[in-house]
Amino acid sequence: MNREELSKIDAALLIGISTALGYGLSYVYEFNYQAYYYLPSIFVDLTINTVTRATFLMFMIVFMIIWVFYHFGYKWFSGFFILIKEVLNIYIIIGFIVILLFLGATFLGGKTASIKEQYMVIEQKEELYVAVTQYKDSVVIAPLGVASGFCGFTTVRIQT
Repeated sequence: MNREELSKIDAALLIGISTALGYGLSYVYEFNYQAYYYLPSIFVDLTINTVTRATFLMFMIVFMIIWVFYHFGYKWFSGFFILIKEVLNIYIIIGFIVILLFLGATFLGGKTASIKEQYMVIEQKEELYVAVTQYKDSVVIAPLGVASGFCGFTTVRIQT
């Protein structure tokens, strides 16, 4: 695929694909974040904030990879780039990058939850609970001090 063929791709198609990738990456990230706390997937709530963050990070990572390889890697890996041009086409490379993005979202979701050190603590009926995540207008809480995961979760409605 040369530059002329790439320039024929409609901008609306690119926006639609990037939006779908943003939603997909957001879902994978949120799913793995909540899977760390043993929460069911029903609590995955995609909002404009999570989708925007995932889409922005996706673009930043892809552009950083392209920039680094273009400016630094081309000299060192020129033989490798020739091999890629001869053997692989652009669709295989794009597919590989998309797979890497989803693997990164999977890893970051669980890793973000595992390194979290500060939680909001809620006192309810003389017991302490930890706010694990937010779902719509409720907070998902779990008993404080559960050693083997947050299996006993419940939701509490946020009231102002």
